[in-house]
Amino acid sequence: MADILQFPAQSPRLRLIKSEQSNWEMSNLADAADYTGAAVSEIANAVMRLAAGAKLPETERIFAGGTLEEILNAARCLINVRGTNEDRELRRAIINWLEANGSGED
Repeated sequence: MADILQFPAQSPRLRLIKSEQSNWEMSNLADAADYTGAAVSEIANAVMRLAAGAKLPETERIFAGGTLEEILNAARCLINVRGTNEDRELRRAIINWLEANGSGED
């Protein structure tokens, strides 16, 4: 007869060692800062052009979803660092939006 193996109800989570975790967190935070900086720059540039009386073209990244993509990528990086199950559905929704509408660069 074959032996019956019992597995624990929940498998142990993979843990990064301290230096790897710090590098991973730093990388995600740096990416979040880059994405946020790009979005802020795009928004500020659009505000300045509007204030100068210019009309924003429909191809502007703000209208085309590029700015939103930057913000969502920043949020995804921050959710990664936070690392809680509370954000799982939000992270999934962000990834789904990025896959459907984003540039696919990340």
